[in-house]
Amino acid sequence: MLIRKFHRRRIFLVEDNAKYHKNPAMCSWFEARQSEIEPWFLPPYSPEFNPMEPVWGYTRRQGTHNRFFPSVAELIGSIKIVFHHIQHHPDDILSYVRLAA
Repeated sequence: MLIRKFHRRRIFLVEDNAKYHKNPAMCSWFEARQSEIEPWFLPPYSPEFNPMEPVWGYTRRQGTHNRFFPSVAELIGSIKIVFHHIQHHPDDILSYVRLAA
């Protein structure tokens, strides 16, 4: 979808070091499309470079920490509630994504 949306422009995709980002199938996929999209990996163990990491931490604390979910649907529902809250109250996570001055 990225390639279709930004056709005629080279995409530099910043990724963390999750195993699925570096599996052989993904590497082959990127290699076949190297003129269109290039992955750039964050340094290992560097959550400070990935602003989504603190937001995931907030989401876990607010929606899933120390709770039992009888079904996957209930787990997903709880996470959606947190995301909905973030959408309507972005100030609640502003301090998590603000860069140090």
